[in-house]
Amino acid sequence: MDVRMKLLIAVGATVVANCASCLEEVATEAQASGAVEAELLEAIAIGKMVRNHSLAKMDRFAPTLFEDPESLARADKDLAAFVEEYDHSK
Repeated sequence: MDVRMKLLIAVGATVVANCASCLEEVATEAQASGAVEAELLEAIAIGKMVRNHSLAKMDRFAPTLFEDPESLARADKDLAAFVEEYDHSK
């Protein structure tokens, strides 16, 4: 595997990791190694697909850890209310 391909894989991985500064650095390195915009866009799209799939799987899995699966939904609502209140207090 050449350096360009390894860096394109790293671009997708930085998206999965939600690291903006990493993405900026690796995308610049990938371009310097010969990657074109279309390849970077595809690597980013694949990273987003992987990230979104793993989030969806976790959202389905996490409630199975509790006797009352709805307890997690209630905790999510409590957190959302807290965040909304916090945002409005600024």
